[in-house]
Amino acid sequence: MKKSLFLGFLVIVAVAGGILIAISNKKSDVALKNPIEEIPASNTAISEIPKPVYPPYAGQPILFFGSDPVINQLPPASVENYKKDLATMAEALRKNPYSFNDWLSVGIFKKFFNNYEGARDAWEYAAMLIPQQPVIHLNLANLYGYYLKDFPKAEKHYLEATRLDVINTHGALNATAGFYRDFGLKEKALEYYQRALQINPNDSSVKAEIERLSNG
Repeated sequence: MKKSLFLGFLVIVAVAGGILIAISNKKSDVALKNPIEEIPASNTAISEIPKPVYPPYAGQPILFFGSDPVINQLPPASVENYKKDLATMAEALRKNPYSFNDWLSVGIFKKFFNNYEGARDAWEYAAMLIPQQPVIHLNLANLYGYYLKDFPKAEKHYLEATRLDVINTHGALNATAGFYRDFGLKEKALEYYQRALQINPNDSSVKAEIERLSNG
């Protein structure tokens, strides 16, 4: 059953999220309590470096599981277990409210149960903490475009992902092209597919999309 695989899915996501973040940022730990934005001059004491001050999270309560009808189709014991998992995330964020990875996981958890507003709030907070992470922009772009139906915000995050992702640029361009294709903007889709093809000329799926859109 799809839902019963969710715990394993979260473990995989947590690992994969760490891998993606490590790839895109060359860091293995981005759950920073006090991220430092600037490198100090050689004569500057570490204690003197200004730390960014973040506003407290003011979105949907972390412990709110969701109200989608699919939840009522699950066995009560499974629902209780999922709520415990969410409580574990909430406790981790109580201890470290600036943990990018934990906010990413909360958003994934809520989106899985069709709680799109909760996912949006968690991911927007994560994007505020580490705005240079293309992964969070792709998540938000997909959420805004296909679930919350907010085209301007989806486009903004897709374009931000293509700007930031220097490691998986092809993937970000391909996702952006698919977004424009799905929303009927053929010329924009062709532009981004062509850019993706320049990076990976052997991508047969991109070639097929270009041919289909060019002849359609």
